[in-house]
Amino acid sequence: MKQKDPYLKARQEVIKRLQDNPDFSLKYLERKKKNEFSLRHEVT
Repeated sequence: MKQKDPYLKARQEVIKRLQDNPDFSLKYLERKKKNEFSLRHEVT
């Protein structure tokens, strides 16, 4: 459990920044939800 504590703290900090910083929120979504928010679109 102790090894996971830094990851939990990091995730909590990310969540805090998502609420305070809209630019950070958009960058986060671009990485996590590429199909919806990516600036690049793949053409197949």
